[in-house]
Amino acid sequence: MKTNLGLINSLILQKGNSLENIGLLNGKMGVCIYLFHLHRETGNSTYKEKAGSLLEDIWQKTERNIVPMDFENGLAGIGWGIEYLVKEDFVPADTDDVLNELDDKIYQYLVNHKEFSLGLSNGLLGFGFYLLSRLKGKRSLALDTRNYLLERLLMGLINRIYDAVEEREEDFKEPILFQSNWILPLWLILLSETKKLGIYDKKIGITLNRISPIIRSIFPILHSHRLYLLIAVKEVQKVWSSPFLEKHADILQDSIDPDEILTEFSDKSVNLELGMSGIMLIESAYTGQCHFTKCLLKRMERSTFWNSLQNEGGTPNVDLSLMHGLTGISMNYLLSDLKSDIKAI
Repeated sequence: MKTNLGLINSLILQKGNSLENIGLLNGKMGVCIYLFHLHRETGNSTYKEKAGSLLEDIWQKTERNIVPMDFENGLAGIGWGIEYLVKEDFVPADTDDVLNELDDKIYQYLVNHKEFSLGLSNGLLGFGFYLLSRLKGKRSLALDTRNYLLERLLMGLINRIYDAVEEREEDFKEPILFQSNWILPLWLILLSETKKLGIYDKKIGITLNRISPIIRSIFPILHSHRLYLLIAVKEVQKVWSSPFLEKHADILQDSIDPDEILTEFSDKSVNLELGMSGIMLIESAYTGQCHFTKCLLKRMERSTFWNSLQNEGGTPNVDLSLMHGLTGISMNYLLSDLKSDIKAI
């Protein structure tokens, strides 16, 4: 795995600046975040310098060019990335000053558009996670004008998603193949993280109570999705007590077979969106454990994906993105506790 990660890092250094997309999931912001993490783990200043260069380019382009608004490629994801970099002490900044104009653009966009998809990439969940990051990043949740604006927008989005449960039921159902952007668990995580802030606490509790029967009615076919839903339900349990959800969590946990999870991914399914890296990163981030991750890592290390990558030899067709490409694969490894060889890269 050390050889594979070394190859990925080399490609990122070579080609990071050539990315035209500046967004979080498909572009430079995702690569920038990864390189800051890599510098922290290795102490190699080259990674920090490259990350700083990418961040400067991203910010310049948001000021000079027309940038979409969404989480995947646009301002919502870039703003989330800046909040993340500040929270992790990678860069010093007052995000209320830096993101003030971006907040206003997103406010106007959400107020003036009535029709949205529900998903993370270009829908309401993406804007919700941006707003959540802004509120979590504020030094004080005293109800000033900015806080009030952010809180009202976030609760408005949560209400719109809730209203869509019956109207667009298909959007919440389990995807046929594993997807880290499955709407239902992401929504539960958004609700639980919002409740932790203590804003609109009663309304969040009412929402969770009303959707509890929907959650309990879903028993995923894929074991990887059972694990994903279990993790999301446990996040809810941290902030809201329900004996019914506790029972459902027990049923999900008892039904998960690690061997079945291994069979649910094809040999080359290694990225964050649809592959093994996705469920590995979710488990590591939200449980702090790598029980299933260890099994998947062995499978991923044997994947023929690495052969094809080395054969390409760094051709322009290599996908460097966080969600679909090489950066996400390395980020998964870097943020897990299975990174003993990182300092040698």
